[in-house]
Amino acid sequence: MKKLKSIAVLCIASVLFSSCAHTLYSPEVMEYNYNMRMKSDKELTAKSQVRIFMSEKDVKGDYTVVSVNIYKPFRIPVFMSFRKQMSKKFYQKAVMKAQEQGGNGIIVTAAGMYKVINITAWNADEEGPATFVNVIFDKKLMNKFTSGEVSKATQSAVRRYEASFCDEIALNVKSATTLEEVDVIKEKIAALKAYNASLSKPKSAIDKVIAKCEKSLVKVEKKIKKKQSK
Repeated sequence: MKKLKSIAVLCIASVLFSSCAHTLYSPEVMEYNYNMRMKSDKELTAKSQVRIFMSEKDVKGDYTVVSVNIYKPFRIPVFMSFRKQMSKKFYQKAVMKAQEQGGNGIIVTAAGMYKVINITAWNADEEGPATFVNVIFDKKLMNKFTSGEVSKATQSAVRRYEASFCDEIALNVKSATTLEEVDVIKEKIAALKAYNASLSKPKSAIDKVIAKCEKSLVKVEKKIKKKQSK
């Protein structure tokens, strides 16, 4: 049976939740930022010992609720908006809070809202630390474009691939901190550009993404080189 550790805490949290505006955030973007931010030994240990679920039905087996939480980041709007902070830090902060409270999972209930849980049948302490994987160097999606796999897909699948690749490149540009990363991003942009040019009717929306990413990447590259020259 799934039990609440504290019914009172849940009731209070429910009242708080109802007063908050529900803004839509991309799970893919949040997961990307989570993977890029979890780097230290402590964070990688937490990543391996705390699972993230998007709904209660995704949790297999019994669990108890340890706490109900709201992540409300401190922000200075001029530097980073609430939405941007949420997208960048929510998963990281929630997982670290779960680790601190002895939980081995979180259930995301809304943007910034989550339950810390203990999954009964899983001993998280037996898990070894996760390893940091720089997702900028992940070329799996790019290879689908260069191999021609995307061109053979259904129209709905093609649209998903295009949107995902555009999002991936844009996120890569924002995350890049080394020239090696910049080189990989250039390769991805070139692949997207070649794909769009191969279409009977190249898509202007993709051209706009490419132009924006190329312009931003030039600035990122200059910034990295300037920093290295000091």
